[in-house]
Amino acid sequence: ISGRALTAGGAGIRNARLTLVAPNGETRSAVTSSFGFYRFDDVPVGATYIISISAKQYTFSPQSIVITVSDKISDIDFTAGPQK
Repeated sequence: ISGRALTAGGAGIRNARLTLVAPNGETRSAVTSSFGFYRFDDVPVGATYIISISAKQYTFSPQSIVITVSDKISDIDFTAGPQK
């Protein structure tokens, strides 16, 4: 699973923290790169996960999404609203 954290203007947001929660409650974390990219490797297919994002000075809407993984997913982007 991969994607990007972006400002409303399309710039990448660095150091945003993402959390992936599996159906069994297992939690994994990722931090965005300097261009806003993140990725979770080796996510088992056939299950539904919750991905949440947070970053200093930014508010995301939605802050969490629910996805069902059936294959490689590479376009889960989060866009921030105006800075806090």
